[in-house]
Amino acid sequence: MGILNNRGINAEGLLGLYYAADFGLQADGQADDARVIQAALDLADTAGGGIVVLPSGGVTIAIGATLKLGSYVELVIPTGTTLKLLAAKNTILIANKGVSNTGCRVTGGGIVDGNKGNQTITKSNIAFTSVTDLFIGSIHSTNATGTGIDLESCNRPKIVGTTSNNNGNHGIIVGICTYASLSSPLCFNNGQIGTGHGIELGLSTDTEIIGAHCYDDQGGSSTQGYGVFEFNDATNARNHIVGGVFTGNKTGDISLNGVGSEYLRSFLGVSAYSDTVSMLTTDDVVLATGGAGGITITLPAANAGKVRKTVKKIDSGVGAVTVARAGTDTIEGATSVSLAGQYNSVTVISDGTSIWYKQSST
Repeated sequence: MGILNNRGINAEGLLGLYYAADFGLQADGQADDARVIQAALDLADTAGGGIVVLPSGGVTIAIGATLKLGSYVELVIPTGTTLKLLAAKNTILIANKGVSNTGCRVTGGGIVDGNKGNQTITKSNIAFTSVTDLFIGSIHSTNATGTGIDLESCNRPKIVGTTSNNNGNHGIIVGICTYASLSSPLCFNNGQIGTGHGIELGLSTDTEIIGAHCYDDQGGSSTQGYGVFEFNDATNARNHIVGGVFTGNKTGDISLNGVGSEYLRSFLGVSAYSDTVSMLTTDDVVLATGGAGGITITLPAANAGKVRKTVKKIDSGVGAVTVARAGTDTIEGATSVSLAGQYNSVTVISDGTSIWYKQSST
């Protein structure tokens, strides 16, 4: 890019680099460096855009106020660097600066830590509102009292290769957004304080989620804890999930019911159950524990679609795992199949009407 002047603009007139360390950053994990980083962000904003780079080398940078990005400003948090909220600051860590911005970016592979054990108010770690062409790439957002990454009223936002875990509410929210793209997001152990899903879609349209991995998201009630959940289904539309892995989420793996929304089942939904339950439509494989008294796993209705389901008993307990039909369906003329021994399994295929056929049984 050439040699940068003190405004971060190189000889070719391109947007330049601003190193936060040159602005007096302490990066000791204790002193509040928010003002220093914001000074660099503001300088980039005044120049019409630029890239602010935090130091690498495994440092922890403490902040006590929200870092605000203007249009075409990028904040780089390098791999190994942690941006951590100071205790009792109760604020968002990263957000956009104006009422409406374009081209804000957060990248680098580093960690954004909300320090939730030392906060008292629910706040997201990263929250952008009314941004066009937002990009968040390879960022690890963790320990928020609220949501790891919260996008509201954004147009064409992109999230690529992020991790959101151990957050009080959701891993990622896509709220009132259009044409959002989420590629390979990893979400797990979210919903530790209140409500929570791995990914929540709220009043959004034309979202594409590719290669997501959502597991062990806990939620705070019987309707919370999905891997991906469409909130207020009537106003969601044409949201699509392609590929991915969804397993072990508290309530279910996917609830996707908006108009024209669908999931393209190139992923394998694996769930583990130790109680009597009805399989979800997204359960491709069930790992069942019969325990001492046995449990029953009820198949979905055969007319829900031509699909394949596998149930495997994984424990050595004396309790059998009974795989039962739903309603008046049959399993090759029977009402159920019993799995009595450890590692016994049955795989069945529905005809799309009322019959399940055994593909294999051990």
